[in-house]
Amino acid sequence: GTNSINNFPITKNSYQPANLYKNQAGFLLKIDTVSSGKASLVYGTFLGGNSDELDFGTEAFAVDIGEIGYAYITGRTNSNIGFPITNTAFQPIYPGGYSSAFLIKIDTESYGGLGLIYGTYIGGNGLDEGLALAVDINQCIYITGATSSQRGFPITKSSYQQEFKGGFYSAYLLKIDTKVSGINGLVYGSYFGGNGDDYGTAIVIDENRYVYLTGYTNSIVDFPISKAAYEATLESGCNASYLVKLDTRLKGEKALLYSTYLSLNEANIALDIAVDKNYNAYISGIMAETAEDISQAGECYCAYVIKVNTLVCDLVLNEEVSSNIINIGGKIQWHLLHWMLRSSVR
Repeated sequence: GTNSINNFPITKNSYQPANLYKNQAGFLLKIDTVSSGKASLVYGTFLGGNSDELDFGTEAFAVDIGEIGYAYITGRTNSNIGFPITNTAFQPIYPGGYSSAFLIKIDTESYGGLGLIYGTYIGGNGLDEGLALAVDINQCIYITGATSSQRGFPITKSSYQQEFKGGFYSAYLLKIDTKVSGINGLVYGSYFGGNGDDYGTAIVIDENRYVYLTGYTNSIVDFPISKAAYEATLESGCNASYLVKLDTRLKGEKALLYSTYLSLNEANIALDIAVDKNYNAYISGIMAETAEDISQAGECYCAYVIKVNTLVCDLVLNEEVSSNIINIGGKIQWHLLHWMLRSSVR
């Protein structure tokens, strides 16, 4: 997000050309890396609304592009006035908690208000945030993140996990069809967590529309683990990554195709995921000796990359990539900072 009012790179064709409420706003930029100078800025818009707190209005955390070229954005907001919500939203009214996740669909080829194709709140009675999203071949959107909402969060009857099991945060998985209006646009909604704190930080969809979800958890009880798991138990309450594979077309517990802890014998946080045509999942993140080390900037810890074969349940690769956070890259530093901010909210 940005709290800039003037001189932010906003284009004439933007959906929201001004930060009207002069608080923190999300934004979307489209840049042509082939062009040079100012000509490379194809599209730029603010995405925000009102806020009672100057340092927290709207934060956009993730973006993906569908086959048609629409941009899909998720994040969190506490704006209940002026936020880009459409009449077709499955949750058009601010849910009432400290913050709400959201999904916005923008056509960067359209001009002004015509660029907003879809916008909806996603939340319940607590603190909700969208941290990652992916688009499948049918232009359905899958979102994951963290929620503290025990009431009002959009959970469907067909979901794998309908109840909030404990801790302050639970991970979740939503599937939304933005081509369908109203509540019917919510195709699938499920909590995903145990007795501790659980976060969904990355998501990817394969060619068969199987969902691969990763994040981190300190839940040692009730976390959904499959019988074929590479690592079925978590020995301590330190943060550990996980890998989940689901089929949202199946109801209840049948949807869980594979799930495992990935503690790697160290406290660690998964930050990104990819999948190949052989159903191998590739996960990257950071690790340290303790969870406290991860939450303190300047400590020495490593990035890692692992490869998991979800068909034969084999941990194929575990590579430490770097010995210091300074060398890891902006995305991991941002996730680390965001993790620290979420911890401070508690």
